[in-house]
Formats: sequence, structure tokens, C-alpha cells
Amino acid sequence: MSSNYPIHETYIHPELINDLARIGLEIGIERYPEFHEMYEKAVKSSMIDPYQPNTKLNYQLEGWRRCKYHSVRRPDRGVKPDYRFIYRYDEDTGYFFKLATGKRNAKGVGGDSTYYDSHNREKTPNDFIKEQ
Repeated sequence: MSSNYPIHETYIHPELINDLARIGLEIGIERYPEFHEMYEKAVKSSMIDPYQPNTKLNYQLEGWRRCKYHSVRRPDRGVKPDYRFIYRYDEDTGYFFKLATGKRNAKGVGGDSTYYDSHNREKTPNDFIKEQ
């Protein structure tokens, strides 16, 4: 993985682990491996180039970015990406923070949106766990 943005350490929010578990329960064990493959691809893409165009978030999530991705390898033609991965890259330290992943729901009512969930999570560096 070559990148112009060196990543010295990667941190994950504990709730992201819950996001993945919840998604696994929602889509089922048969479909989860394919979903997880696509999630890992989105994470890798974000780590290679954290400043991809049109990834900046605004309002309560200013300073964070998103990566849109499909939950399946071969989505139907014309289907937009249905999941989002929320992250932040700190250029000064080279730290990469993984905050959340989940379905995109424009309404975001009642926690149905990964943006809503991300906004409500504590986001200080102490709220993250260093990945090995």
C-alpha cells in the first residue's frame, strides 16, 4: 500500500466494532463475508488517500471524512453506494482514526444513519483504541 500520506498509527473507536457486529446480525452470516471484504476495501482506499474529492463532512462532523462503498461486490447497475465509513487523518501525527460505518440514511432519524451515530460518539483521541 503506497501512499503520499504516511500512517504511523491507526486507532479504532470501540463503537465501530459494534457497528460491524450489528451489520452482521442485520444482513446475516451468509452475506457478511462479502460485506466485510467491501468494508476493508473502503478502509484501505481511505488510508491510501485520505483526502479523496468530495469526502469532507460538514456541520457537527467537520474535520471528519467519509468513504462511500457498496455492501456487495457487484451491485446492480445504477445503484448508489449504500454504506459509509467515517474517518479522520491527522497529518501532523500521521494518525488515522476509524470512527464508524453503517448505512446511509439521509433522514438520520432515531440513529438510522451512520452520520447521526458518528455525531453522537465521543471523538477525543482518548476515546479510541490503538490497533495492533
